[in-house]
Amino acid sequence: MVMPKIPVTIITGFLGAGKTTLLNYLISHHKEKRFAVIENEFGEVGIDGALVMDAKEGIFELSNGCLCCTLNDDLIDVLQKILNRDRKIEHLLVETTGIADPGPIAMSFLSDPYVKEAFYIDGIITLTDAQFIEQQLEDQEIACNQVTMADVIIINKIDRVDSYQTDTVKNILRRMNPGSLIVFHGKDSIYDINLLELNAFSEQSFHSTFSALKKHSYSYQKNGSDQASLLAPTKQVRHAGIHSHTFVFKAPLDVLKFNIFIRALLTEQLNVFRIKGILNLNSVDEKILFQAVNSQYATDSMGPWASENEKETKIVFIGKNLSKILLQEALDLCSASAEFEPEIFYNQLNRIILGMKK
Repeated sequence: MVMPKIPVTIITGFLGAGKTTLLNYLISHHKEKRFAVIENEFGEVGIDGALVMDAKEGIFELSNGCLCCTLNDDLIDVLQKILNRDRKIEHLLVETTGIADPGPIAMSFLSDPYVKEAFYIDGIITLTDAQFIEQQLEDQEIACNQVTMADVIIINKIDRVDSYQTDTVKNILRRMNPGSLIVFHGKDSIYDINLLELNAFSEQSFHSTFSALKKHSYSYQKNGSDQASLLAPTKQVRHAGIHSHTFVFKAPLDVLKFNIFIRALLTEQLNVFRIKGILNLNSVDEKILFQAVNSQYATDSMGPWASENEKETKIVFIGKNLSKILLQEALDLCSASAEFEPEIFYNQLNRIILGMKK
């Protein structure tokens, strides 16, 4: 008896676009399905896996690098492990890191005969942040690739921008990928389409687009009449100096010091694209989820720590030309173990911030 193929949804989008939130939404709104989830993170320590709720068939984290760079052997091995499980899954969700090109990831499902026999791609979903995507397209080639490869483009966080900005973003994305379905989504929105039954992926169209992107590296620019275009080929630079720095430590952070440091880091335009972490804060009994995108950040409670031994901070900084040494100095400065002496603290923090600007 031939087993039906397992549908695959690839979720991509630049750093902070809302990929993990969408992943949680899909899992929580389809409780009847048995999912496998492949979580990929750009960093040495996985954090997103801790943010995914209620995955019934396990979370596979491929850390230590971008999935598009470490792809074939790792991903194929994980897919084979999924297929060899006694309890069969009904849908595979793949969330890429924010600086992954979805093309090579999708290609893995098409190029390996064993995998192609068992899986089929239902759709590539690209999330975009309505507030920041235009600038990201100008600065980051990978954001252009993510949009170009999409079957569905979600313009996310529309509640944070006005209608003019929403229409502008829509027009830009439509010009870049005229064949995609564009969906709008905000904080209180609901999806009026089933994102798990898109049947939107075309292998022929994918190969055509993927081949074009392999031959050339394209950049997005906006001309004087506010029209978007994919311009002539440019030299491709893999991830263009974007690095991830991960820190794990037991000593609790001082709430006030950490808040001052983060505000300074995000307001000084230091090319910090994304920060995410689980924080161990002094005077706070619960583990705290911390997330930052560009100049905005938010915290949320993740409930009590399971034990004293579990208490630790895991935090990842992703950006361009970030100094791990200076970030470590700043986190050490934010330790709750040292008394807060404002003048000394601000002088030391200013030195660190100035060092990051060089």
